[in-house]
Amino acid sequence: MTLALIYILIPASILLAVFSLYSINQGVVLQGRSAFDENEATTKSPLFKLIAPYISVLRTFATPFLLEEVGGKRKTRSTNLISISLDAFSKRAYRWIISADYPLNLTVPDFFGMILFAFLAAVGFGIFLYLQVGAWWILPLPMLWVIYPILWLREKCVKRQNEVKRTLPYALDLICLAVEAGLDFNAALPRIMPKLGTNAMAVEFGRMMREIRMGRPRREALRDVGFRMNVPDLTTVVSSIVQADELGTSLGPILRIQADMIRTRRFQRAEKLAMEAPVKMLFPLLVFIFPTVFMMIFGPIGIKYFLQQPETSNMMR
Repeated sequence: MTLALIYILIPASILLAVFSLYSINQGVVLQGRSAFDENEATTKSPLFKLIAPYISVLRTFATPFLLEEVGGKRKTRSTNLISISLDAFSKRAYRWIISADYPLNLTVPDFFGMILFAFLAAVGFGIFLYLQVGAWWILPLPMLWVIYPILWLREKCVKRQNEVKRTLPYALDLICLAVEAGLDFNAALPRIMPKLGTNAMAVEFGRMMREIRMGRPRREALRDVGFRMNVPDLTTVVSSIVQADELGTSLGPILRIQADMIRTRRFQRAEKLAMEAPVKMLFPLLVFIFPTVFMMIFGPIGIKYFLQQPETSNMMR
């Protein structure tokens, strides 16, 4: 009876503490920009809609430790090793967020709030398993939950970057055809965007066109596209277009050369992955497939041998 009461009181106390923190910090959260407002993305994600209040509270504890340039309040840099590591990870998370096009309207403090929520949930679940099973080695297992927000954001970033890598040669070919037909670069982009569909490259081009229409120089808008996506091929194309704009040369031949070079690099990456496939298949072959094949081939022989061995011993007697 006492053990069951402990199982009930521990989760209840944790929930009560979280709700009390939420009620205390509710005014602070409403003043800042929360990543988990009521929008289409959070409505389609019931899990994030459920944990949004807790992450909104936890982000207030993570914000003072972040630099102001990544959405925090700490303006001075510290020489402490932990602070340096935190700053480097914050900048990396910021690059992942902007490359993934702000999934769920995510910001760096919100991302750290997600990590803190996963840590607290992992600690609570680990204590529950320890009380249930009584084995100390179970405690580190739920800590793997902390890695999930990082893997989720990294997957979003890599997926969008791969989409840009696949679409970029085709987009450059369309821009080249439009420019060689006599259109300006700014006039060519709206013509080719319906051909690109709704992929990441079309979204970035649309954002760049809106910035240009608002009065931003085309060079800065192009550089921002390369910075947001963080794709080497796109960065090279942006540098070539900016250089051609500064020198006053024609964009058509430059875009065609860049499209051919990117297409060649894509084929080289595909060949590299094809050559790495046998090496990556070696471990599954040795661990999973070869033992199964040996069991299927030598299993009946071994069973027949062990079944015939008692009969041979009886005949010798």
